[in-house]
This record gives sequence, C-alpha cells and structure tokens, in this order.
Amino acid sequence: MRLISTVAIALALLASLQVKAETGTPTSHAPAELKPVPWTPILVQPSDAPRAVRGSDGMYNLVYDVLLTNYNRHAARLKEFKVLGNGRSICSLKDADLLKNFTALDSNKDGELAPGTSGILWVNISFDKKEEIPQNLLHQITFESTDALNDAESFSYQAAPLKVDERGPVVVGAPLKGGRWYAFGGYADHTGHRTALFPINNELISAQRFAIDWISVDKNNHFYMGDGQKIDNWFCYGEPVLAVAEGTVYGVLDKFPDQEPFKPAGSDRLSYPAGNCIVLDLGNCYYGVYAHLKPGSIQVRAGDKVKRGQEIALVGNSGNTDGPHLHFHIIDAPGVLAAHGVPYVFDNFLVDGEVTNPEQAEKTFDNGLPVPVVVSKFKGTHEQELPKSGTVIVFPPYCHR
Repeated sequence: MRLISTVAIALALLASLQVKAETGTPTSHAPAELKPVPWTPILVQPSDAPRAVRGSDGMYNLVYDVLLTNYNRHAARLKEFKVLGNGRSICSLKDADLLKNFTALDSNKDGELAPGTSGILWVNISFDKKEEIPQNLLHQITFESTDALNDAESFSYQAAPLKVDERGPVVVGAPLKGGRWYAFGGYADHTGHRTALFPINNELISAQRFAIDWISVDKNNHFYMGDGQKIDNWFCYGEPVLAVAEGTVYGVLDKFPDQEPFKPAGSDRLSYPAGNCIVLDLGNCYYGVYAHLKPGSIQVRAGDKVKRGQEIALVGNSGNTDGPHLHFHIIDAPGVLAAHGVPYVFDNFLVDGEVTNPEQAEKTFDNGLPVPVVVSKFKGTHEQELPKSGTVIVFPPYCHR
C-alpha cells in the first residue's frame, strides 16, 4: 500500500506540473529532470574527521572508523570498500583485507550485515609524504543484497564526503623514563585500543584510538621474572610516571587496589576501567590520561600545576587490567573515555627493536617466555612520531636495564 500511495502522489505531482505548463502558468526556470530515487540501503557514516599522525615507520596515517548500518529487509554481503581522495582510490578493502578490518556488531564474521544491524570498518590509510594526504575524502561501498522488490542486486555507490582535519598531532614528552618499553595496542592494530569504539553519552566514541599500553622488558625480553602472578616480579611495576607536558591536573582517582596479575576482578572495572588514574589538562582542550596507577603512589591533586618530566605517580595494576603497565592516551575533553582520541607524537625516543607478531607477544604474558623481539630496520633515534604497536623503545635518558 505504501508503494502504491507513493507512486500515486508522484503521478499527481507530475499531472499538476503538466497542467500548469499547458495553461501557460509562468515558471522561473525550465522544468528539472526527474531522476531515479538514489536508494542507499547501507548507510555509510564516518565516526569523526581523521587527523594525520606520523608513525615510527615514517608513514603518515589517517586513522578513523566508519559505521555501516543495513536499513534493508535483506542481508547484505560486503564486496569492497574504497576511500577516494584527489580523484582516485587511496584505499581499497576487499576479500581478506575487508574481513580483517570489519567487525559486525551481530558477531557475524564473514563480512555480511544482517537486516537492521550495523558493523564497523576500521580505516587506516598510510602515506609516504604528508603532502600526499588529500583534504577531502569520499567513500564507495559495493555489496550484494536484495532490493525492495525482492530482486537480487549488486549495489555500488559513493557516500559520506569527509573533510580531513588538517591540524597536526599534539607534541609531548615521555610519560616514562629510559627503557626498554614495549608499545602494545597502538593505532595500527586490529584489536584492543584501535577497535575500542564505545557507545557513551549517546555517541560512538573512540577515546583510545591512539592509546598505548607501556610494558617494560629486560635485556632478555621478559616482562617479568619468575612467577608472573606476583606483581612485584614485573619489571615495570612501581616505575616512575612522568608529566608529558606543563599543565594542570584536572582530576585524580586513587581508591582501587592493584589487581592480581592474570586475574582481574570486580564490577568497578566497567565504570572505572582506568582504575587509579590522572587526567592532566595540557591546554588547548587536550587532556592526557594516565591509567592503572599503583595505589597510594599518586603525588598530585586536582588543580596542581606540573612541569614536563615531573614524577606524578608510579606504574601499577589497578582497574581493568591483566598485568602491570601504564596506559596513556590524549583526548579532546576532560574525562577518561567520554571524549574523542587525539593523535599525538613524542618529541624524542629511540627504537631498540620490534615484534613483528604482536599477537604472539601477547601470549608470552601467560607463560613467562621472552617476547619475540627482533632487530628493527627503524632502529635509532626518532623525533615527533608515535611508536607503532610492537615497537620496543627507549625514552630519554637513553639507558638500558
């Protein structure tokens, strides 16, 4: 009935236009050509505008997320997703690459969107030079589905123009001393922080898009020595945490005990996932978040002024965490997770090695084996870059354990 009614209204409108033309009713312009209805059964909605950041591999990255919602009554199987810029394709995801970068919220893993469901595409586009980054992006989606008349069809259309945020990343100092520090869960991953797009305050928020978990490894590439369930055996536990810039302490939380490694517990992990934490106002609406701090170690209070490099707490294991480490990220509003993640770079650090398979490194948590660190082709001093996940680095002063 709705389809017939819609057609009837359209015919009535056409008849009205024809009568006016025949009776000589003045018109200000020539009749417009009536085009087919531009049906877009899958809505393509980027979460926010990307902002370039240079990684420790020297590449410039645009990192953002795209929400896909299937408004059709039939399932849709994704075939290809392209990002266009400067009149050409700058990113194409299909087959295995599409599946690796796609998460269906109904837990379907084969690149299919069920009727009325949504999924997320995790987009990371790399450029050799900053000058290659386009100012505007356009997205093209190709999928197979069935239309409203129950006819099988292949859809392909462009949607969701998006302007690139041309502001540079926030430049900060080291949050820790020396090294060796293993960077886990960075922007180039396909799990963890990179895919932590959460529904908060009725908005999809990715506060942790550029977050890194920092865990120290000794010269033999172990996270801990002996029994990993004993918190004092972890090399990073109790290490000094530093202010990354001059700023004002926005807020502090210091009321949670350390978790036992490998056995996190407590319902507070959902409401207070950062555990004991510090939020530091860096100015210009940027806030640094330090999470999982050692209970009783926080040396600052809300309103305190801090200087870059000042010791403000110790590494701990409070909150939603399996083992001692420092979680650090920067957001564009005060809080812990209820704001958008902002790209940042460290002004100076040394690449000491890398892990080519971060998933394999994660397994060493449980069995006490050394992390599979190899020599990195990017070994040496780096300036104004963000370490990629799997990189082992040394912060100033450049000394090793």
